[in-house]
Amino acid sequence: MIGRTLTRATPFVHDSMGVNPPLLHCKTFDNGYRLYQTPEGNWYPSMTTVLAYKQGNWLAEWKKSVGEEHAKKHSGYATRRGTILHKALETYIKDNSPIVLREYMPDVQQMLIRTVPILDRINRVILQEKSLYSDDLGIAGTPDLIAEFDGELSVIDFKNSYNPKTEDMVQGYFAQCTGYAKMLTEKFRLRPTKVVVIVAVEGFPTQVFEDGIRMKHYRYLTEAIELHNKNREQLWQENDERKESPLMTTGG
Repeated sequence: MIGRTLTRATPFVHDSMGVNPPLLHCKTFDNGYRLYQTPEGNWYPSMTTVLAYKQGNWLAEWKKSVGEEHAKKHSGYATRRGTILHKALETYIKDNSPIVLREYMPDVQQMLIRTVPILDRINRVILQEKSLYSDDLGIAGTPDLIAEFDGELSVIDFKNSYNPKTEDMVQGYFAQCTGYAKMLTEKFRLRPTKVVVIVAVEGFPTQVFEDGIRMKHYRYLTEAIELHNKNREQLWQENDERKESPLMTTGG
């Protein structure tokens, strides 16, 4: 494995198609709650912050079953590994630069080896890791990638996991991608037709989940927004820095 690199025969083509989002100021609180400030001065919660309220019960039950300490350690490593994996793939796509495997831990090496060939299905790259927002929904966020996947304009999300997932388990990810598609349409009149979730799994082949821009994914997102709104006052009170930024109601 030492010295091996992952390369792409044909460089990625980068074409913004006129999509040039403004820079959004981001504030993340100690409890993980994240807000973005739009150019108009509005503060919107992040996509992941809002969607967490649809997953709250599942996460609470999982932490209870494995223990708080184990859950914290498990989640912490998955988050760090995910950051490393994301950065490697981001640089590979953005700079058309090879991935030098010896720079990564063995588990990340294997995930990259199984994931990079899938990226050959990506043609034109429109947007990478730039924040978007929707005034209609009152939320903001940063998609991993907007690109043509198998020739279709797609919102693409990269995830990593300890275990393989089923399609039912990625509905939240589909909703997340659908939200970004809404932002692109609202702000730039760009209409993605597909959502793609690429899951690198430890010890297993990388999974690819695809679907169209469907109403059920949009409904999942709006339900999460409603749950967030019901709890927004309590959430805001829990933030130590609550006096520094106004918390806005989403979707209003």
